[in-house]
Amino acid sequence: MPLWYKGASDYFLVETYGTATKINNKIPFDYTEKLNDIIHFTLIKNGKRVRLFLDETKVIDIPSLASDNLGKYIQFYVREVDLQKDLVVALANLKITEEGEDLRSKLLKAEGFSTTAILFQTASDKLQPASFGFLDELGQVLKDDEFLKIQIIGHTDSDGDESSNQVLSEKRALSVANYLTEKFGISNSRLQSLGKGESEPLNTNSSAAEKAANRRVEFKKF
Repeated sequence: MPLWYKGASDYFLVETYGTATKINNKIPFDYTEKLNDIIHFTLIKNGKRVRLFLDETKVIDIPSLASDNLGKYIQFYVREVDLQKDLVVALANLKITEEGEDLRSKLLKAEGFSTTAILFQTASDKLQPASFGFLDELGQVLKDDEFLKIQIIGHTDSDGDESSNQVLSEKRALSVANYLTEKFGISNSRLQSLGKGESEPLNTNSSAAEKAANRRVEFKKF
């Protein structure tokens, strides 16, 4: 992909190797305004699906790009670098991990996700210690990606009155935000907390298991 002024363009070039039928496609995206600045690339592979994010914007999403015979190597190359003009490309903070559905991938989804891994004391916004493992993982993701901003949305079951549950859900979401700020230094400008009380149940609240599923915290990027 060309990064500098001579090769600046309004598309990404996607090519594959090691397959009988080679892919060579241009995907429209104007990234010229980001040249000569720090750009965060995130490449995510789930099965044969490959997605590329530029900062927080998804620019490539191909459901069947990866093939079983692609080999086991990664290659980085840059076109149109002019050394005479001191144009240099540097790669930093490179991380390669085995991709399942990791937490950062979930946060980057437009629809977000919810979890019951964050536990509170009964009828309280006080976090239980069993929640800290998940929250620490979340805090580290946010610390590693300074551009990621999230909404934290609290939900309750139907026990108690509706107005109390609304207030409780708001306080619980705020407790999560405060934990991330106090322990990981995540700026308040990157966190929004709100509550929806019992207004968006996942089920009928007719059993203990269903109520436990409704007592959840939801996350969405903004």
